[in-house]
Amino acid sequence: MDVGNGRNVSFWNDLWTGNECLASLFNRLYHLDVNKHEVVADKYIDGHWNWVWSRDDIGPRNVQSLNSLRTELADHQLNDREDKWTFTLHPDGLFSVKTTRQYIDRQICSPSDTPTSWYKFLPKKCNMVMDLWHMVSDWLNRALPVFVSWTEVSSWIDALQVLGSHKDRIVAIVVTLLWVIWRFRNGIVFNEPFFTRNSLFDVIRSFSFRWLKARGHSVSLWNSWLSSPL
Repeated sequence: MDVGNGRNVSFWNDLWTGNECLASLFNRLYHLDVNKHEVVADKYIDGHWNWVWSRDDIGPRNVQSLNSLRTELADHQLNDREDKWTFTLHPDGLFSVKTTRQYIDRQICSPSDTPTSWYKFLPKKCNMVMDLWHMVSDWLNRALPVFVSWTEVSSWIDALQVLGSHKDRIVAIVVTLLWVIWRFRNGIVFNEPFFTRNSLFDVIRSFSFRWLKARGHSVSLWNSWLSSPL
C-alpha cells in the first residue's frame, strides 16, 4: 500500500507500514484504542499521531509499545495524493486477475484435476474457523454454505442469484474470508503470524472494503459497511 492522504487505509488492519499490520504488531494497543476502525488520516492530526485509549493509564508496558509505534510511524507523513494499492505479484505493481489466479494455482491448488480441499489449509482449531464463518454470515445476514473445495466455491458463485452489486460484495467478502483463513493457517504453521486471532473478523471487513474500492466498485461509507455491507 502506497499511502498518500490516508483516507482509504485502515490504520490498524491494512498492511501499509513494515511487514505486518499494526493490529498484529501492537496487539495490546489495538485493543486499547477506542477507535479501532479509523483510517490513517483520522490518526494523523496537525502533523502528529493521535489515539484515544479506553483508559487514562495504559501502563508502562503499553507506554513502551506506544514509543515503538511512534518510532515505526516517524518517517510517515501524509500528503494530498490518493492512496494507491500496490500489487507485489506483478513487477509494475498493477493488479491483475490473471496474475492473481496463477499465484493461487501455484500456491494453493493441486496440480492434478482433483478439486482442492480447503481442509488441508484450515487451522487445527476448526471451532475458531466456524465461529468466524458464522460471524461473516451474520454480518451478511445470509447463510453461507461450508465449502470443502474451490470447485464448490466457484459453483456457488455461478449459481448465486442476487442483485449485481450485491453479488460482487458477497463474492469479495467470501474470497477474503477464505484468504484470511489460509493466511492465518500459514502463520501458525510457519510461526510467522500475520494476523491475530481476535482481529480476523476486522481484517475481513477491512480488506474486502478496500479491495472493492480499489477495483472501482461503489460501496457504502465505511461506518455503514461495518454494520451491513449489502
